[in-house]
Amino acid sequence: MRRLADRIEPAWISDHLCWTGVEGRNVHDLLPLPYTEEALALVAARVGEVQEALGQRILLENVSSYLTFKTSEMHEWEFLTEVAERADCDILLDINNIYVSSVNHGFDPSRYLRAVPGSACVSSIWRVTATWADISSIHTIIRSRRPSGRSIARRLRTSDACPP
Repeated sequence: MRRLADRIEPAWISDHLCWTGVEGRNVHDLLPLPYTEEALALVAARVGEVQEALGQRILLENVSSYLTFKTSEMHEWEFLTEVAERADCDILLDINNIYVSSVNHGFDPSRYLRAVPGSACVSSIWRVTATWADISSIHTIIRSRRPSGRSIARRLRTSDACPP
């Protein structure tokens, strides 16, 4: 993967914040994690390993979820933000996935947007579309607060990721 990334120099490399199987069996779905301190530590460590192997930051994308875990200790937006902080990675925020999850779990999608760092630029995107129902799939990049050596921030101007 590192050799491929070095060869094609993508603007970013992303993956969904999810799990897809158990004991070698793939369920062919992007399943949400339990939002616990234990999962947070595990994911942050794993993201760090992946970034070290790739030699650059990655982006984690939120998934649309149809189930939650009773053991969760925090909201998805708190978990995602904390992973990004601990692992010094970026967030690829899928607005449609927020909407789907908000319908499935009964939360206000604007609350999610307000809670994620940099969400002011995200909010301006969805206001332009008039309503949540009009959104098919919008992504935006939220950069981690800490600079790193080979960050997408160096390859993308702020205006490329977020409207003014």
